[in-house]
Amino acid sequence: DGPEALRMAQQQLPDVIVSDVMMPGFDGVELALRLRAQPETRSIALLLLTAKVGSEHAVAGLEAGADDYLAKPFDAAELLARVAALLARARRLQMRIAAAPRPLPRDDSNTRWMQRLEQHIDAQLHDSAFDVEALARAMHLDRSALFRHLKQHTALGPAELLRERRLLRAQALLREGAGSVTEIAFAVGFDSLSGFTRAFRGHFGHPPSDLLPKSAGR
Repeated sequence: DGPEALRMAQQQLPDVIVSDVMMPGFDGVELALRLRAQPETRSIALLLLTAKVGSEHAVAGLEAGADDYLAKPFDAAELLARVAALLARARRLQMRIAAAPRPLPRDDSNTRWMQRLEQHIDAQLHDSAFDVEALARAMHLDRSALFRHLKQHTALGPAELLRERRLLRAQALLREGAGSVTEIAFAVGFDSLSGFTRAFRGHFGHPPSDLLPKSAGR
């Protein structure tokens, strides 16, 4: 039903929601309106299932903020393809946001080695697969040597530094209004919106949506 769907969306912050238009509580059109009215959920991709193509429900759903619709009865393969297309479109937007890495302010105590390390990180922040192992390879070190070198310059370990740089980049992008919370989360290398929101709140003490410009759309 509609109220339960909204509650789950707020708690879990999924990447995609597939919803019927007709359901108890309130319908899929109202669900779209309520999702788009909240900063934390306005960027979740939404696909509505409608009684027939071109129905008033489909039009109303799209006007309310749904990203796509599919007529019933539908083929499961087509549904999966449409969901994949929604995710791919979001990824392309996120990659464009992250295409030009921005240098962040550095501490004066950073050495050339530390600056080179940060340059490698900043250039790969959009890639969720860029982890400690990849960073060590980029610096021509093994994990242990990377950890030892890093401890000479900062109190953070490699994994902590990667996460901090991603969160700082996200903070800068949010303040610039460079995209939605979801787009920026993936643009800085997080695999899920919920994981990004938890990490951001834990680091800065407030949700990422607090930094969005008041006029920011979905």
